[in-house]
Amino acid sequence: MSPRGQSVADGLAGALNNMCPAAHYYGAGNILSAVPPLFGNAWFVDRTSGSNSNTGTAWDQAFETIQKAVDEALSFDTIYVAPAIADYSEAVVTRDANATRVQNYCRIIGTRRGGSFTHQPYWVSGAAASPCLTLNAVGWTIHGFKFEPSLSAYAIVANMQADRAGQIAIRTLIDGCTFVDLASTCLGGIDLRGAPWECSVTNCVFMFIQNAGGTAIAIGSTSTGFALAYRCLFRGNTFFDNDNCIHFGIAGRGINGSLFIGNVFGGDSFDGAMTEKLNLGEDTAGGGNIVMGNCFGGTYSNAGGYDASGGVGGEDDWGGNFANVTGGLTGGSGAAATHPA
Repeated sequence: MSPRGQSVADGLAGALNNMCPAAHYYGAGNILSAVPPLFGNAWFVDRTSGSNSNTGTAWDQAFETIQKAVDEALSFDTIYVAPAIADYSEAVVTRDANATRVQNYCRIIGTRRGGSFTHQPYWVSGAAASPCLTLNAVGWTIHGFKFEPSLSAYAIVANMQADRAGQIAIRTLIDGCTFVDLASTCLGGIDLRGAPWECSVTNCVFMFIQNAGGTAIAIGSTSTGFALAYRCLFRGNTFFDNDNCIHFGIAGRGINGSLFIGNVFGGDSFDGAMTEKLNLGEDTAGGGNIVMGNCFGGTYSNAGGYDASGGVGGEDDWGGNFANVTGGLTGGSGAAATHPA
């Protein structure tokens, strides 16, 4: 077990938040530290040599499954997962806010223990039409995995119930992961289902997120009839060979007050006919987003897969992005002039 105390990284994040309140508003504290404010217990998982009859408190006592570690975890705990000879084939579900044993601000960290420097633990769903991971609690961090979603499912679902009484996966951070569907049968990569707020997806790669109908979505938000996703951060992600990349225009809901920074969207010649590359609301919903420093492959237009929000929460600002077809930056004399049309 590890001692409880503030980390150096968290202290630096706190200092930044004090200097720049907006950084805290958009969840930058989580991005900088990738750790919760306090250390909790450490749990260890190794599919190759572990056993669920072990204590799970050291590598030589590692559990065999991630679900066993999740079942044991309490708030602020960290679960370390080793690469394995066989894939982690699990449909893991966290407890929700109504659980007796609360588990907010936990972490699941894929390590390279015993593997090459580039080897990530490979996580596939253990059941058809089920996500690899369903998050129902606040502030979980997922880092360092390669996910493959199953037939008719997303790889990760972060849930937000309409009554906010149980499943509240706000402030989720997904960082440094790869999402790939070699079978091309999935629904998508990440579903911020029910629009949990202040979620972040950073430094991830999405490729071959496809299905036969061309409707798979790398990052989206389904079941958003009661709210809009807002105050989220999408930074440093790379997309290629997906049906749709970032799509928040589902059901005419959109996304509000969020940041899209430094993402790379492949061009049409490489990726083929991606329907939506960055859709923030079909020009009818959402608003107040900042889209900056991205590389827009293909044609920078609505027809090319780029759609601004509807300005309900204020006009988006799409300035300062590189559109490789025009060979220059998006810009203009005001936020509206920067929008793709």
